[in-house]
Amino acid sequence: MCGNFNRYIDGYVHQGRIGVLIEFDVAISSSRQPEFVALARDLAMQVASMEPGSVAELLNQAFVKEPAVTVEQQISQLSQRFKEAISIIRFVRWKAEVPMPFEPEPPRSPADIYRVVGEG
Repeated sequence: MCGNFNRYIDGYVHQGRIGVLIEFDVAISSSRQPEFVALARDLAMQVASMEPGSVAELLNQAFVKEPAVTVEQQISQLSQRFKEAISIIRFVRWKAEVPMPFEPEPPRSPADIYRVVGEG
C-alpha cells in the first residue's frame, strides 16, 4: 500500500442534539472516492447512534448498514479495494443538554412582591 496520506474529518449532527466528528488517516486519492466518503458518513452516524466508548469498541461493533460484518471488516474491505490503508484515528461524540425551562425565583417577602408589581 502506498500513496500520500492525510487526515480526513467527517461529521454528523442528529436533529441538532447529537454531534459527531470522526478523523481518519487515509490516502489522499482514497479520500476523494465516493465509497470512502459514504463510509465516513456512515461511521459518523454509527458513532451517533451506537455510542462507542473508544475506537477499539467502534471497530468491534457490527456495521449498522451491514450487520454481518464488523466496522473493522468494512474498513478493511474498502482498504483492499483501494489498495490503500484506511484507519480511524479518533472520534468525538457529544450530546446537547436539554435545558430546564426557566422558572424565575419567587419573591421572598411581601416587600419584594410590591416592588415587582409596582415597577410596571
